[in-house]
Amino acid sequence: MSFTAKDIQQIEKKGLTVKQVEEQIDLFKSGIPFTNIAEAATVSSGILKLGDNAIAELISYFEKEKNNISLLKFVPASGAASRMFKFLFQFLEDYNPKETSLDVYLSKHNLKDMSVFLDGLEKFPFYNQVLEKLASEGLNYQELSSGEKAWHFVNTMLNKDQLNFGNQPKGLLPFHDYKDSVISTAFEEHLFEAALYASNQSTAKLHFTISEQYANLFAEEFKHVKDRVEEKTGVQFDVSYSYQQSSTDTIAVTPEDEPFRNDDGTVLFRPSGHGALLRNLNALDADIDHNYIVRKTTISGPGILDNSLGVAVLKITGLRTAGWGTSPDRHLRGCILCHNPHQLRSPGPGEPGRWNPAGTGPDSDRSHPHDERVTARPVLTPPLIFSLNLSP
Repeated sequence: MSFTAKDIQQIEKKGLTVKQVEEQIDLFKSGIPFTNIAEAATVSSGILKLGDNAIAELISYFEKEKNNISLLKFVPASGAASRMFKFLFQFLEDYNPKETSLDVYLSKHNLKDMSVFLDGLEKFPFYNQVLEKLASEGLNYQELSSGEKAWHFVNTMLNKDQLNFGNQPKGLLPFHDYKDSVISTAFEEHLFEAALYASNQSTAKLHFTISEQYANLFAEEFKHVKDRVEEKTGVQFDVSYSYQQSSTDTIAVTPEDEPFRNDDGTVLFRPSGHGALLRNLNALDADIDHNYIVRKTTISGPGILDNSLGVAVLKITGLRTAGWGTSPDRHLRGCILCHNPHQLRSPGPGEPGRWNPAGTGPDSDRSHPHDERVTARPVLTPPLIFSLNLSP
């Protein structure tokens, strides 16, 4: 794989190296390691079920002690809505209401998602907002044909010169429609939620990871809802933000595993998943984080379940990576956030485990990019099931 001088400059500007990007491409070629799952965790076999008395006792303990500890609600909010609206973007590109009736088009292409969307149109919290935008553009929605209504509605939602929902952070889209036409965003709902279970001494701390390009939009939304939410909850909010680091981005490739290039010739990189946010999480200081449970603990083999950690995992018979096969005597680590288990050599006392990417052999000592300084993690594969133990 060869990169131009401009490519290398772009890669290094992101905080990556050519070698790291080449390893990403190699991973596309070789595939992601997979696990052999023996059975799902169930009650009495990996899941600790608390009785009514234990639940009441733990709630009481938490309420009694919460003012003596630091609580924080950590919210990954950097996702844009482009993927969520993918089928709508496709509809705009493919459908011409002047050439084909809507019913014929939907039936011919078997577009179930589009049919469900249109059937529930009036129930969406942004329905009236879209109609108001259409009216401001001089379109009489009620006089349009069904096909024209569908096309213009979706276009008004997604067009960058209209409401531009497809390029907005999902956390700031109209999310809930309450009585009296009160529309809330997911961002606002997180404030209300934090007031319920993540506040102490009448203050709730929240940390949102966001895309830097949307920083002003989040600040404006908080300013818009802050007084109203604080008045309703009796809780003040301490909100902070951080950005997903570009050094965690992943190169995009073509079906032939060649770097995908933008129209201007630059290499396309895409933000990684929630695992990339471990750096943001590690930089925060709190006793209890109400989104992720981060425990520094070591497990000594596949299928080891430790209920004292309050974590339920799937039993695993072994881990297979390229050239390794199944090795039941190795330490396992699963990245809680990217759902990707990895095989490790045994770490020394207080030493982080080491990540061995597919094909690199057991002696590699490159750290898993999502691990940072968290020394070891239980293996977690979907479905993720957590049981939080708050006892002293």
